[in-house]
Amino acid sequence: MPLSEAQYALSDTWKEILGQGAVWQSVLRELPQNKVVQQIAASASRRPSWLFVGCGTSYYLAEAAANSWSQLTGEPASALPASDLLLHRNLPRKDDSDLRAVVISRSGKTSEAVRAAVNSRSSIFIYGAPGNGKTTLARRIPSLLGGPIVVPVALDIGGGEVMTIFDGSVHRLETNQPADRRWRRVARPLVQVGGEFQREMFDPTWEDGSRTYGAPLQVKANGGVLLIDDLGRQRVSPKQILDRLLVPLEQDTDYMNLSATGRKVEVPFQAQLALSTNLRPAELLDEAYLRRLSYKVLMPDPTWDMWTRIFERERQRLSIPPDPNALEMISTLYSGRPLRGNHPRDLLERLVDVSSARGVRPQLTPDLVEAAWHTLFITS
Repeated sequence: MPLSEAQYALSDTWKEILGQGAVWQSVLRELPQNKVVQQIAASASRRPSWLFVGCGTSYYLAEAAANSWSQLTGEPASALPASDLLLHRNLPRKDDSDLRAVVISRSGKTSEAVRAAVNSRSSIFIYGAPGNGKTTLARRIPSLLGGPIVVPVALDIGGGEVMTIFDGSVHRLETNQPADRRWRRVARPLVQVGGEFQREMFDPTWEDGSRTYGAPLQVKANGGVLLIDDLGRQRVSPKQILDRLLVPLEQDTDYMNLSATGRKVEVPFQAQLALSTNLRPAELLDEAYLRRLSYKVLMPDPTWDMWTRIFERERQRLSIPPDPNALEMISTLYSGRPLRGNHPRDLLERLVDVSSARGVRPQLTPDLVEAAWHTLFITS
């Protein structure tokens, strides 16, 4: 039902429209003194070109941001609708290695903006508080890259040496395999590592039994996604990880040393790099390194409305009867604690566990909710 004129005048949309002028005036006053802007402008050895991407009304913000950025830094900047990137992935110049992309989303969760980042096949850096779905988002990227691909079972790397590529633990076989048995049709691979990652995992491994090399992580991820999760939790520093990957990212070719012979070989690098962390980006990488990561995606804390929608979905999944008073009680229990996207699921699953331990049916009673709450959080 359409809003009346009086109702529309009280809506958040109308208030946001009226407030745009003051917001932009404030931004334009503060940006020239912003230290980050000054550092970027001062440290740029080349003049990078900036591409601001937005969808819907965010595209108009992208246009304004591009113009403002050019005026503030003197660097060339332009705007592009996210839908154009989705449909025409080669619109940004592929040979422009100094192109910097910025995705603008008013909500911080616009799916089309994320899809644009994926469609560009550029590196993506996902950050935010723990429990808000960074790893879940990254693990879904392969499904956005397209249909199955064909990978070789092994690769002749010259000098009579062979590198095995196909790995049943990484490559999921599809139906209708090629008649040529040197190839396998597989779903887009996802190679994921976390805190256990070591830099040596980027090197081929010599296997004495078969007298062949095993392909490293990034080669097995070709055509899919190489996900380095929990960045900053590894024994090797984030800078060392990026130093190893900068050349493959920029040249689409990786150069690897063979331990048995000392030879260096070239292997295609066609994996999309995804990094995720719940640490502060500025504590992991300085500005020069962050610039090398094409897309930065913040996974924000959910709003209360989003939290309740997740809660309702999980309640239905676990077949727990509804109770209109439960959400009010949970809101009181939070008492300033930050919301996280995983809380509804974890809270309700613990409620089911507590109910099972007591031999009663899971229900959103105050007693069960409070008991589940105290098993989920550490209270002082």
